[in-house]
Amino acid sequence: MLIAGLFLGGVLFLAGATRGRGSGWGSAGVVTGLLGTAGTAMIAMHALITAALAQTETGPAAATMDALDSLGGWLILPLMTAQSLAITLFGLALWRSGTVHWWVPAATALVVVVALLPSAWSGPVSLGLALAAMGYACAAIVRRRAATGWAEVPTPAHRVWAGAACAVALLVLSVAKEVLFPGADDPDSAMTAAGSSPVPFVTEGLMALGIAVLFGGAAAFFAGAVRERGSGLAIAGTVLGCAGAVSIAAMGVLDFLTAALGASHAGSAVFGPLGAILFPAFMPLFLVENLMMVAFAAALWRAGTVSWAPLVLAAAFAVVGQIHPTGLVAVGQMLVGLVAVAWLAYGVLRAQGALAGVVRGRRASGIRTTTPAPTGGALG
Repeated sequence: MLIAGLFLGGVLFLAGATRGRGSGWGSAGVVTGLLGTAGTAMIAMHALITAALAQTETGPAAATMDALDSLGGWLILPLMTAQSLAITLFGLALWRSGTVHWWVPAATALVVVVALLPSAWSGPVSLGLALAAMGYACAAIVRRRAATGWAEVPTPAHRVWAGAACAVALLVLSVAKEVLFPGADDPDSAMTAAGSSPVPFVTEGLMALGIAVLFGGAAAFFAGAVRERGSGLAIAGTVLGCAGAVSIAAMGVLDFLTAALGASHAGSAVFGPLGAILFPAFMPLFLVENLMMVAFAAALWRAGTVSWAPLVLAAAFAVVGQIHPTGLVAVGQMLVGLVAVAWLAYGVLRAQGALAGVVRGRRASGIRTTTPAPTGGALG
């Protein structure tokens, strides 16, 4: 879980460093990095579920694990490949921008190749290559930023629009999930439903993983939208966003587990030991998911990008979220969040459009500017 959160933080850092030449490669790195974060969270949950199943009867536990691997195990390879591929894409982006030498993308390309080799040493070797290449790249980024006074070019327009779409799609998919899958308080009834057909639970799990990816993308979008006043709140929102994305992905795996328990007819006894493992750590993370929007809404209000109204809506969204609503209340909460997110995204797009007009005007007049904008940026 910790690795997943830190990896997402690294993706956001590298996204912010790939805005000029090579930004296309960097944008691809953001997408694959978000997918890779979800994959790492899935591996973490697989380990925790294994620990919980080990405390139940061996036969049903083994059958449940086999069912779980058949239902959701196919996601691990492409998502973990996406994680390695993200490092390669960021290496290419930084080389194209002139920040690093050619050997960095070459080394990061080897990360993907080595990670796919059927050897016990493939993992440690690929991680060593990634650490050497990206450690050097991060140092080069810091040196370059320090030499230029931490100036930044405006975020490419395609990232701004993609980030806004990502933020809105996050809540749209969340509303759809609450409408289609309102949830059940009785684990045994969920097992019975899963036994008749695991498809709804697998579908819900896939939707949850999609929400987790979009949640990380929304965090990247809003994190890049505040540069001066309100930046402290934006930093808090970024940290909350990294933790929240991992938490949502982990919770999505529980839908796959429900389907697996129904298929193996093992019953719901596993939820007892699993809850003892999960809930002490995850209760704070449930709060994190709701607070991220509040932090970013406050940051954008402090920056003068939006009025106080979306901040109030974000606060209402967070307060209702703490009662863990279900049914129509949950749908209503998500709709309030959708209005708040759309309002915030519009404010960022409007501010970014004004910035783009200023930059175009200065370029047309032959004035070169290196001063970073107070509110311009998304997806890093």
